[in-house]
Amino acid sequence: MKSIRILRIVILLLVCANLFLMFKHYGKPQHPPKLSHIVRAEGLQARRLDKEMRRHHRAVQTCTKRLFKLRQSLANSNQKDIKRREELLDQIAHLQRQIDSVTVVHFDHVDALCTAQQKKRFLQFRKRLLQPHHFKN
Repeated sequence: MKSIRILRIVILLLVCANLFLMFKHYGKPQHPPKLSHIVRAEGLQARRLDKEMRRHHRAVQTCTKRLFKLRQSLANSNQKDIKRREELLDQIAHLQRQIDSVTVVHFDHVDALCTAQQKKRFLQFRKRLLQPHHFKN
């Protein structure tokens, strides 16, 4: 009798752990695959594409961290200090422009590395990537 109760508790704990892990896994946005997998590149070309992707990711990540700090400063700024808020907004706009510029250059580099068929695959991926999540087509 006691062993059946222990077995039920163990099963309940396993079900709860399984549900928690499923929620944790599916709650995260999916990481895009390597660029070489997207365009189906191999060998040296695949390494170059993945290296370009890592370079772009590092550049955007650096800017995004700075952007986050500036937005925090803006949110915590004194509403009477209009000049400081204008400076922060200008810095945020400059960083956003820099992120977009780095992304466009990245697209150009990838385009130069791809064959005609791979460019088609990359263009499809790029359209999906740039589409805001709340827009449904």
